Amino acid sequence: MNERPSLTREPARARAGVPRDEIKQFADPSHWLNYFPPIAQNDLNALGSRIDWRRSFITTPANPYYDAFVRWQMNKLHGLGYIKFGKRYTIFSPKDGQPCMDHDRQSGEGVGPQEYMAMKLEVTQWGERAKRVADVAQGKKVFFVAATLRSETMYGVTNLFVSPTVKYGLYPSSSTKGSDEEVLYLCTPRSARNMAFQGLLKHDDKVECAGEVDGSELLGTKVHPALSAHNEVYVVPMDTIKDNKVRPRFSFTLTLFLRTSTS
Repeated sequence: MNERPSLTREPARARAGVPRDEIKQFADPSHWLNYFPPIAQNDLNALGSRIDWRRSFITTPANPYYDAFVRWQMNKLHGLGYIKFGKRYTIFSPKDGQPCMDHDRQSGEGVGPQEYMAMKLEVTQWGERAKRVADVAQGKKVFFVAATLRSETMYGVTNLFVSPTVKYGLYPSSSTKGSDEEVLYLCTPRSARNMAFQGLLKHDDKVECAGEVDGSELLGTKVHPALSAHNEVYVVPMDTIKDNKVRPRFSFTLTLFLRTSTS
C-alpha cells in the first residue's frame, strides 16, 4: 500500500496559509470553528458558487440548537429500538481507550483493519521438551492459534511453525464464544493483546497470561488441525518468525504460521 506522505506542522501550516503567530490559538477547539469557515466561504465565492450563506450553521455542540436537535433525534430512535450500542472493527488505541482515526495518528493515515482467519489447532500430545508447559496448562485444553489469509488451504496443512527464540504465552479463553469451558490459547503477547480487544479472550480488553512459554519448548508437540486431511501434525522450528514485525494494516498479527502443501 502506498501511503500519502506525512506533513510536518510547518509545511502543513504554510500550505494552509496559517500565520505562525496564529498556531497557538488552535489549542482551543472553538478557534477552528471561527478561523476556517470564513476562509472556506471566501474560496467558494471566488469560484463563483451561488450559495445562500444565511442558511449555514455549525454542526457541533458549539451550536446549542443543532446539538439539541441531534440529541432529541438519537434519543428518539434509541427509544424506538432503531439504535443499539455495539462494536465494529477499527484502529483502536489501548492507551487512549478509544478508536484512533486517521487524523489522530502521527503516521499511518489511510490504514484500516485487515481481516484474518484465526485457526485453532488443539494440542493432542506435548513434546518431550514441553513438560513444564503441560504443568502450567494444568490439564486444560490448549489451542495453538495461527492466522491465515487463506483458510481454504487448511486442508493441506503438513506442520505448524514456531520460532525457538520467541516468547509465547498461555491465555485463558473459551472453547467457543459464550461457552463456559475454559481453554488456553497459545500465541504471542502481542497477538493476545489484539485478540483481547476483539473479545476473543476470557476478559474483554484485558490480557491475563497463565504462563510464558519459550518457543523451543514447543518443538515436537502434536496438534490437531481442524478441517485438515491429516489428523495430527508436528510443531517444527522456523528461525525467521518475528514477534515484533510491524504490520500496520493488520487488525491483529499472530506469529504462528502454517505451511501448506502445494499439490
